[in-house]
Amino acid sequence: MNTLQDLKIGEIIAELRKSKCVTQEKLGEAVGVSAAAVSKWENGQSYPDISLLCDLAAFFDITTDELLGYEANISKAAANAIYADLMAAFAEKPLEEALADCNNVVKKYLNSDYLHLHIANLLINHVEKTDSPEKAAELLEHAKALYKKVIDKDADPWLVHQAKYGLAISHIFAGDGVSALNVIEGCIDTTLPPEILKAHALQLIGENQKAAAVLQGYAFQCIVGLFNAAPVLAFLKANDPATSEKWISAVLTTAGAFEMERSNPLSTGNLYIAHAQLMASKQENDKALAALQIAADLLGNEDSYNEPFKEEGLFDDLSALWEHMDVGNKAPRSERVIKDSFISALTQNPAFESLRTCQEFQDIIARFR
Repeated sequence: MNTLQDLKIGEIIAELRKSKCVTQEKLGEAVGVSAAAVSKWENGQSYPDISLLCDLAAFFDITTDELLGYEANISKAAANAIYADLMAAFAEKPLEEALADCNNVVKKYLNSDYLHLHIANLLINHVEKTDSPEKAAELLEHAKALYKKVIDKDADPWLVHQAKYGLAISHIFAGDGVSALNVIEGCIDTTLPPEILKAHALQLIGENQKAAAVLQGYAFQCIVGLFNAAPVLAFLKANDPATSEKWISAVLTTAGAFEMERSNPLSTGNLYIAHAQLMASKQENDKALAALQIAADLLGNEDSYNEPFKEEGLFDDLSALWEHMDVGNKAPRSERVIKDSFISALTQNPAFESLRTCQEFQDIIARFR
């Protein structure tokens, strides 16, 4: 905890007094002490009686915290430096000493939510260093208390968000899947997505089938996200043809490995259109036509519109994903709109100019009219 020496109240009084051009005598008169007493405060030889703190703060028109030099919080940079020291303590000192250092920091900086969050992270990341289940449980309870403090304070939404993840992880480490589920409900993704935590929590309570469904839904979304990102990246890197083609090739390989043409034919079809555009821009017309033929087969199948997400191949259970889809398992655009978009992509894109007179190209377009 902070002491009067730590707070340097004498230096603060001297600085405030001089800034206001007030003599030691005048300040002493205002609060009922001698000039000599004020001098001793400023020289660090003694400290004001606690009963005088409010009068002194009122005289200088500041809060008592400001008078004492107490900071309710510390800067992010300072907190990071402390965190680095604590992390080193766990690496270099016996566990008990490192924990004592953490406790001292928590007591000293009572209101630093940012620092408390990261100390809790340190605690759960060093549970394995404990020598008994009892000590591990104690460590987890300490971490939980810090996370809950940040959550209950509800000051910084991002810190609260991070604290919820930490708290859920703490519950999982403690083998409490139900509590982990209660905490993680409603959270959005971050470096450790909620689906991963939710699956672990479900597994802990014996709900293995639900856990698998959650992970399948998450993996499915990740791959669809990759489908959306990779073609854009490929075209952004068009000035580096080798890298551009690697992006498309990599995502096509991923699509094949996960049998996405079976479980999500519409997204896979659009991916092949992007591949065809890239090949056409490089004048590799045979590869472009082959890609367009695959795209046409996928986008021209009526079943793809009736049920765009299919439980087929590796993705045999997407129930957890459907539960969170407001409109259910429906394509966001109608069959006609998607087909018109396909025609437009082929007829209006300059990349396909060299294919315009090709009969195979014209036949593909005719299928969608």
